[in-house]
Order: sequence, then structure tokens, then C-alpha cells
Amino acid sequence: MPKEPSLLREVRKGTHSCIECRQRKIKCIWPDGEGAKCQHCSQRARDCVPQIAVPRDPNIVRVTSRDRIKHLEETVDSLWAAVRNLQANANLPVNPVQRASDPAFSPDDDSGDASDSEMADAMPREPPTHLQRLFDNGKPQEYPSPSTVQSPAHAMEHRMSYARAELQRLIPCREDLQAIAKHATGWLSIYHELFPSTLFLKNEQELLDQYARVQDARAPIIQIAAFLLAIVITVRQMPATVLRDSTKDIHDGQSYAAQVSSVVERCIVQDEHLTTTLEGIDIGLMRLRLHLTDPKFKYDKVFLGIRHTVALAEFIGLSRACSVTPSSLDADSGRKAQAAALWHNICVSDRLVGMLFNLPIATAAYALPLENLVLPNGRIAFQSYLCQLAEVAARVNEIDSLQEPALLSANTVEKVLRIDNDLRQLESLTPKAWWNNRSPETAADQILQYLHKYFTARAHLRLASSKDSRSIYAYSYMVCKEACREVASRYVHLRTALPSGFFACRVLDLEALTAAVFLLNASAEETATGQTASASDSAQLLKLVVQDMTSVMDSVSVQPNGDFAKKAAAAIRSLETFHMHPSSKQSLTVRIPLLGKVQITKKIPTSAQQMDVPQQAHTGYSNIPMPWQENGSNITAPFPVASNPFPSTSWLFTEPPFLMDGLEAMDQWYPSGDLDFTIS
Repeated sequence: MPKEPSLLREVRKGTHSCIECRQRKIKCIWPDGEGAKCQHCSQRARDCVPQIAVPRDPNIVRVTSRDRIKHLEETVDSLWAAVRNLQANANLPVNPVQRASDPAFSPDDDSGDASDSEMADAMPREPPTHLQRLFDNGKPQEYPSPSTVQSPAHAMEHRMSYARAELQRLIPCREDLQAIAKHATGWLSIYHELFPSTLFLKNEQELLDQYARVQDARAPIIQIAAFLLAIVITVRQMPATVLRDSTKDIHDGQSYAAQVSSVVERCIVQDEHLTTTLEGIDIGLMRLRLHLTDPKFKYDKVFLGIRHTVALAEFIGLSRACSVTPSSLDADSGRKAQAAALWHNICVSDRLVGMLFNLPIATAAYALPLENLVLPNGRIAFQSYLCQLAEVAARVNEIDSLQEPALLSANTVEKVLRIDNDLRQLESLTPKAWWNNRSPETAADQILQYLHKYFTARAHLRLASSKDSRSIYAYSYMVCKEACREVASRYVHLRTALPSGFFACRVLDLEALTAAVFLLNASAEETATGQTASASDSAQLLKLVVQDMTSVMDSVSVQPNGDFAKKAAAAIRSLETFHMHPSSKQSLTVRIPLLGKVQITKKIPTSAQQMDVPQQAHTGYSNIPMPWQENGSNITAPFPVASNPFPSTSWLFTEPPFLMDGLEAMDQWYPSGDLDFTIS
């Protein structure tokens, strides 16, 4: 093509064809010389027009393919939301949005131009302190939220759209929600009093009000996930027959709960941007409550889940909120108050799980702030009380984890007595009338009272269960026995006051079994050695443990999450028969929750077991002030010195629990007496 001077700047760079040849997709051949037309245009007598560069109009906005796809997705989402609303209003079955099979909605396909290093730099985290101090500008720390995480816009929006569609297709119809919500108020109110959260709903009405918001095409996925978790935890607490009769689409509650848990994990927990926000961590903490209601309960999932949550919280610097109390922050510090409350919930959950299962506590190095226990209106501040109990739980777990001989050191005894003194001081700060309130409307109060007595028993259990505890550690033996009696008595009232299938009922049943086993062993020892204070006292103790506790366990064993209560009742009855009727049989096999099958056999005491205890062993309490000398406890003197050790019994664990290389993880199950433990 000849290059005319007037068209030199306008001809497209690198162009060799005219417009006619380009449109026909044929080769543009120019004759030798300065011809004005190409060969093809000359033959067809057409004007040979070169390709001219047309400048773009700056007022015209160019629409990319990604923008068109995004607009199409938004249109489809809005149409599906309108269809679901029409179906719900017309009482028609809701058809789920089938988008999971569409490869365009794969959560792993970011289809973005950002590299892995850019994504890693965008991930919110707590910067190193020593570098941060060099450039400190005095601005307060802010914690990331799902709306402020730094990520490529198109990739983040793509993942959000996929997650929203996956979560919304699991939302039940309004009729099913109304049937489920009737069973939600009881446990939601208790949960909110003990573990307050800005995400979790409080009652039935809030669940119903949230339904329209989570159906919206632009609804936050964290809000949808919290809504679904509240539903599935409620579903798992409902009897299967009630669920089938009252719902149309949810026929298998366990399958539905598994689907929700899987989608929440895939869309939120495994998303590196969402899971490192306050809301994402709170969702992970809620999933731990869901694990407690799993029919195939495995405490290793709970332990690993809480460890994962603690690691994420430390990663974004949430542990620095431990020095802040939520009530001390003003209204303008809402984000910090939310962070502090979430961190407190994480620490409390971690310490309770660690003490219950005798596993290491990840947050033991962080001290929780102490607030006033009694509010101006006279009520107990549940969160503050629970935080102080969690502090005790970490120290109790430390005692259980000590690797020491049967005759424990004075250092261990001092730790036990310090915990006992702290628990007594904590009790003295509360009104006496509060401890006598056992109405069903005060279930949260009763849980705190129950945990307080259980922690007291656990603090002394290591000493009270050791050999010759009544002669060497008389105070611990008495306090542990009295605390176990309180646990058994309060369990009878608390377990019946809780909603059916309460998500933490397995924990309460396990703690009640701990107290019952100690009381049965103590009663058998006192009967064998003739040290029982009175026959009526022994009869009342056996009635409380064998009749009252087991009858309550039998009644709740038919409820959802009542499998631990059923096993505990059978084990208590078997142990009572084994101890109180020694001539019946010489061996016994019981199934204990978390331990599996435990074989118990009787053996004849050897002469070595009846030898006098070395003199240095009796100095355990010699240089330590007794708590009853300080605060006027009703325990006035230790029991008389026992001439014989506890009943000689051998325990064989035929199904060792998970993650237990030694026996330190089963300290709360040590029966009283001279025992041999063998794990096969």
C-alpha cells in the first residue's frame, strides 16, 4: 500500500491490507509502482480505502468481558432471590440453586492476574512489634473485617459470589425455619449470656427476622453462615421424630448439619482472607459448638479446632486484646470491644477444653483481665465470672499434667491449696442467695455454680485420689468429697433445667460421672475401713449418686446428645454393685465415655502395701497454712488417719483414648486406692 504523506500518521501501525481485503480475508496485492488501488479493488472497481486509526472517545466507557460476566451473575442472583421469595410466599417447595457443578464458580479458580506473592502480601496479619514501634504514629490498631480485607477486587468478588450461592442454597424454607426456631430460644439465650457474640442470634424472633436478609442477593456471607450454624445446632438438639414431623425438606438432620458444616468450612474457614477476620474467627469458634453435638463425637476435632482458632487469633494480633476489658471501652471503640470479647471467648473455650480432656492449653500464657463480678442491678456478670473460672482451669490442668510419684511434693500441695483459696475468695464475692437459686429460668447461673464446684473437685482430685490420701492429704480428701457431693446434687437440678439436647450436655454428663466415681470409691473405702461418720450419711450419699443421678441420666439419655448420660448411668450402677456387693464377682467391665472399655479386677493387698508410710511423706501440709484457718471454713478437722489404703483394685483400659502416650491425660479418672494401670 502506498504511504501518502497525509495519511502517514493515521494509517494503523503495521497495516498492509486495505479495508476491503481485510474484511474478505484475502491477500492485499499492490502493483509495482505508485498505484492508487490494490489489485483486488482494481478488478472489482471498488474504492481502495486504507485502514485509518480512529481515536477513542474518552467519554465512552469500555465494557470488558469480566464486567459483562459480573453483571450477568448479579442479574441471575437477583432473579433467584425473587424466585425464592415468590416460592416462600406461595408455600411452594424451594428449588436450590444448582451452581456447584458449574466450573465457572469453582472457589479455587481466582481467574485473576494477581500472583501468589501479591495475595500473601494482601493477607491481613499482625506486623512484627519491633518494626511497628519504629514507625509508630499513635493510631489505634484496627482488626480486619470481611469488607476491608485487601484482595484483588475481581478475585474477591468471584469467591464471594460462589460462597453466597453455596450457603444460600442450604437455607430452609420459611415453614421449616418456623418449626426449627421454636426449639432455639432456650439454648441461644444461655449461649449469648455465657459467650456473647455480635454474629450469633439470641432468640426465635431474631432467627425469623434474619430470614429475609440472608436471602438477599448481596447478603454478607458471614451473616448467612452464622444464621445456618444457629439452625443446624438447633436441628441437632431436636429429637429425630419431631424434626421429621415438623419439617418438609429436612428429613435427616445429621445429613443436613454435615452439609452446612462442610460448606462453611470450604467457603469461610479455608478462605485465607475471610478466616483471618474477626467475623471469620468467630465463625470458626461457632463450629466448635457444632462439633460438641456430633453423634460421633471426637474430642480430637474439638481440640484441633480450638488450636486452629487460637493460631488465627494470634496471627492477626488478637491476643493483644487480652489487656482490654470490653466494658471499659466506649461506643466509638466498637471494633476493639468486639475483638476483646472474641479473644476472651477463645481463651475461655481453650482452657475449658484443655482441662476437660487433659490436653495442653494454648492460651495459658495470656492473663485475662478481671472485672466486677456483680453488676449494678445485682446480677452476676457471667463473662467475668467465666473468665476467672477459666484462669483456674488452666492451673488445674497444670496440676493434672505433673509427672510425679505417688507421694506428691509440697510444691504440688501448695499449688492445690492456692487454687482452693482463690475459688473460695471468688465464691465469697457473690451473694449467698445466688447459690441457692435453682429455678429453671436461671440455667446460666446454675452452669456457673456447677462449674465452680467441679473445678474445686478437680483441683483436689489428684491428691484425694492418691494412695493413703485420707491420712496424708486429709484436707484435699474432705474438700474433694464435699465438692463432688455438690456437683452431684446440682447436676440433678441443672440437667433437667437445660433445654433438650443442649449442645454442652455431654460435657456436663462427663463432669457428673467424675464426681460420682469418686463418691462411690470414697463410700466403699469408708465402709471397708469402718471410718464412715454414720450409716445415714453413707445411705444418703449412695441415694444421691445411685438413685437421683442415675434416674436423671436415664431420663435425658433418650434426648439428643444423651449418649454420654446413658453410658454414665450404666457405669455408676455397675460400680455401685461392684463396691457394695464384694462377693458378687471379682471383675467388672464398664464402658466409660472417652476411655472406652475399662476392665476392673480385685486383687489381694500385698504386705508392702500395708507398710507404714515414710515419715517425709507426712510433711505435705506441714509448712502450708490451711484455708480453714484463714476464712472460717465449715471444715474444722481432717478425717482420722486410715489404717489401710483404699480398696485394692486393678483397672485395665482396653481401648486407650486418642493422643495419650501416658496416663497423665486420665488423671480425673484415677479411682481411689492402690491401683495398677495397664493400657493394652
